[in-house]
Amino acid sequence: MRTGILIPTRGGDRQRFVDFAREQLTRQTRQPDEVLFFDEAPATDGPDITYRYRKGCEILKARGCDAIIFWEDDDYYRPTYIADMMEAWEANGRPQILGINSTIYYNIFTRKWALFNHPGRASMMSTMISTKALHNFKWPPDTERYTDIYLWRHMHGKAIEVVAPWCIGIKHGIGLCGGGGHVNNWPSFNKYDPQYETLRGWTDEEAVNFYTGITMEIQRYRLSAKPFLSIITRRMHGHRDELFAQHRASVAMQSSTDFEQIFIIDRVGVGMLNANKSFAFAHPVGEWVYLLDDDDFFVAPDFVLSISQWAKESNADVLFFKMKIRTGDGDEIYPKPQSWNTRQPKRGQIGGSCFAVKRWVFEKYIRHFGHPSFGDWHFITRVLSDPEIKTVWIDSMMAETGKVSRGAKA
Repeated sequence: MRTGILIPTRGGDRQRFVDFAREQLTRQTRQPDEVLFFDEAPATDGPDITYRYRKGCEILKARGCDAIIFWEDDDYYRPTYIADMMEAWEANGRPQILGINSTIYYNIFTRKWALFNHPGRASMMSTMISTKALHNFKWPPDTERYTDIYLWRHMHGKAIEVVAPWCIGIKHGIGLCGGGGHVNNWPSFNKYDPQYETLRGWTDEEAVNFYTGITMEIQRYRLSAKPFLSIITRRMHGHRDELFAQHRASVAMQSSTDFEQIFIIDRVGVGMLNANKSFAFAHPVGEWVYLLDDDDFFVAPDFVLSISQWAKESNADVLFFKMKIRTGDGDEIYPKPQSWNTRQPKRGQIGGSCFAVKRWVFEKYIRHFGHPSFGDWHFITRVLSDPEIKTVWIDSMMAETGKVSRGAKA
């Protein structure tokens, strides 16, 4: 049986979702015979989803497909989805239409979700049809918004029940969106997933990283195309404003402007695990990389210049220095003596702003920052476990944390 995947899309509306749809397809345990991203330029500003499904089905039918699986460009599909759907279609005698009789909608910004049961039919995102059913089939007007309901009313089929979700309707409000759930105050959402733990249980690490990454806004500021230093700052939007003002003033006072600053802006409160993973979204261009959160600040106006000079003089891969972290434990100077000038610093005795690293070191090891706590320690210990990496330890106070927040908003 030749299987076709039809993905209606509007191209530039949400290209990152389209790219992830392509990635999900590559991970399917059963590969389709045909994949059609129908992204014809819209003729009007109004809805044209039925037109895209109709034309796409005509194309895939002409290519010899026996079955067409509808796939939304912004939704999640587990790696066995195509195999599961085709097996169910075969087991039920290849009906005209087949789908899942419940739908999960999940808003990645609000982290609210809902389960909808609809016996006897499926949502378009979890529906497939036999191309035989298209013979002399009369489609609704091309402007019809609810193509799925129309198909299920006019075709004979089977809506199946599943235990674990095979797919999830992702809501976000990016681009032209149809259906409910894309607005923050949608009343039908009745469940809350504050740390994305429910989403993580349904999907996989790649998917959670992608969806939390979508909620992060990346802003870049640079004066030159090839700055020496990339300063990466995680910013919790609308919170810690007084500390952030101090942070910005300390960056503005730098005697050298040979740097870029990359802001990773969290507008929803993704939690510590996802915040720690967010550094991987930064993609710095500087020769060196330094992590300075929105509640941290420089105490030295020549930080950028000093890092540049030390890097040239030492030929190091990692530069260590000191900072004050207001934990209330005595002198509050980090790294602590037991973790100074060692390749095995102790957990909780070194901060993420106690070191700068070459960009290749950052790119190779930053994924190890992705832990729910002590991400800085996990990252730097993996860096130091590489015997080829050269380190230099400089006894200078360079930065300070205004308040230890541990991810808190205030």
